[in-house]
Amino acid sequence: AARARCPSTAPGAVAGSCGWESRYVVAQGLEPFDLALEPILTFLSHDPVFQVRLAALRQLALAIPQTKTCRVLIDAMVDSTEVPLVQAEAIGMLDPHCEEHDDIAVRLAGVAQDLGSSFSQPTWQLAARALEMLAQFDPAEAQHIINDEAAGHSAWMERAAAARAATTLKDSATLLKLVEDLDDNVKSEALGGLASIGSGQTT
Repeated sequence: AARARCPSTAPGAVAGSCGWESRYVVAQGLEPFDLALEPILTFLSHDPVFQVRLAALRQLALAIPQTKTCRVLIDAMVDSTEVPLVQAEAIGMLDPHCEEHDDIAVRLAGVAQDLGSSFSQPTWQLAARALEMLAQFDPAEAQHIINDEAAGHSAWMERAAAARAATTLKDSATLLKLVEDLDDNVKSEALGGLASIGSGQTT
């Protein structure tokens, strides 16, 4: 229906993009807990337009407590053709209670270790988000990456991500180290982390 009045080809347009606004509204409005609607949301999660895909993924993620699966989020995370924004949001919506827990942990570790050497985008964004989520899936591996790479990384964004992951792990030693960081953003993350875990060393 969204493509009913679309021309077969529109110069310069992404194939299948015509009418995406209507599909976006549908993706936002479909009830995620109705299993009969899941195939429609899954179909929309592969739409040619990333805004529609993202809206569908967000709805599907809401149903994870019922479905117990993160499969569509995993697919989006590992899709090399997907836009980084969708990949990053898919990583952030992963749930440790999914039946694919072990597979997710391995995949997150692989992305988190791909820190790059500087401010390369989208590498640092995906690596940072993956590290933060990895702390929930595999604390030991997250701690290893924090200690060996992230906490001393040349890019402040990675060190800030290390602080957030350390907060999840209640790793006060790393947070105290990052409080002394030269970058104010990293300091702020570390101080906030110490406060949230109830550390008495925030002054």
